[in-house]
Order: sequence, then structure tokens, then C-alpha cells
Amino acid sequence: MKFPFTITFKTYIGIILFILTIIGIIKNGVLQTIPQLIITIATTIILDVSINYIKEKEFILPDSATISALFIATALSINQVWYIPITAGAIGILSKHIIKIKEKHIFNPAVFGLFVVILLFDVKIEWWASQITWLVIILGLFISYKVKRFHITIPYFLTSIIISLIYNLIAKNPITIGNLLFSTNLFFMFFILVEPMTAPTNNKGKIIYGILAAIFSFLILIFIPRFEPSIFALVITDLSVPLLNKLES
Repeated sequence: MKFPFTITFKTYIGIILFILTIIGIIKNGVLQTIPQLIITIATTIILDVSINYIKEKEFILPDSATISALFIATALSINQVWYIPITAGAIGILSKHIIKIKEKHIFNPAVFGLFVVILLFDVKIEWWASQITWLVIILGLFISYKVKRFHITIPYFLTSIIISLIYNLIAKNPITIGNLLFSTNLFFMFFILVEPMTAPTNNKGKIIYGILAAIFSFLILIFIPRFEPSIFALVITDLSVPLLNKLES
């Protein structure tokens, strides 16, 4: 079936994230979630459109800014004080336009915005759009297949499982599915880690990228548990991308 427009990663992720967000709103309550969503979306869209207009002298569809806003708003625990989503959204968009190498931004905007507000305000991350695990897995596998991101998701998942297994054996914990998955954030793995603008461009780099993200997530979870491991791990891992891009596929 042919569509009158190009289907891209942003198309798939936007639709899937919208579906998961609606489900999250229903499960957690409109009054508890909608204000946070509106504030974040308004912040990212207004700032992104304004910056792009100043730079390009034209209005550019803020599709990426909207996706970043949905990630931020649904990652933050509900009922945040108004300035938290504003700060996260603004920092995320500014990082996309300012922190760049060869005209390509280094950090995932949503993740970097969350990273900063966690440091500044010690906010909690809840991932309330990912509460139905089986749906996250199904949609995650679908998008990984459609946009060919298994070079990242499989190494991340397998590394997380292996590290968790070793850790639980050393700690003499019972080996259960929960224990094996305790350092694995499936929503993060399927929908954030694979973001093409900040991930490596070659297959070898993607594999190493997934492995590094899993290792850093585990280390942060064990040694700095007060911080969200996936968020901090990705910020660290993104710093390796310029080097990973130099590897041959």
C-alpha cells in the first residue's frame, strides 16, 4: 500500500507514542497528565518553530519537537510543578540547535532535557506511557523491524540480560525473569535508544552503541541508583557516537 507521503522513523514513532500516551492518560487520569503534556508540547513547539524561523526564515513543521515533548511529558512522573516540563522541554530543544558536531546534534533532545532537570531538581522518572508491557514489546518489535534497528536493540537487550545474570549469580539472588530484566528498560530500548539522528550510522557502531548503553545503564543502576539509569546512560553513550561513526560497517 502506497501513501501520499513518506513514511519515516518519525512517522512510526509519532503514531506509536501517541497511542501509548492516550493509554497512559486513560490509566492515570486526564487531570493528572494533560496539563503536563500541554505545557511540554507548547514549550518545545514554540521554541523550535521560533529558532527555525530565525535560522531559515520559514516555518518548519515541528514534528521532532512534538515527539520530544511526548517523550519528556510521559517520562516525568505525573503532577510535576509547571516549571519542570518547561525547563526539560526548553533545554532539550536548545541542545538540538546548539550542541552539535558537523551540523548534527549530539544528544537526544528529550533525554538531554530530562537529564538536566534530574540534576537540577532531582525529579523522578516514571515512564507512565509504557505501563502495558506486552503492548510496548509488540509495538517495539514492529518499529524495530520497520526501521531496521535490531543492530541496536538486540545487543542492548542481550548485554543487559548477560550482565544481570552474572550480577545475580554473584549476589546469589534467585534467577527469575524479573531479576534478569531489572536493568532493562524496554520502552527506552525500543523507542528512544534507536533514535536515528543521534545513533551511529554504521552497523558496527550501532552494535557497540547498544552494548555501551546497557553497560552504563547497569553501572548507574547499581552505583548511583538515585538517578534514572537509562537517561544518564544514553547521555554518556551519545558522547561516543562521533568515534563510533568512524568505524567501518
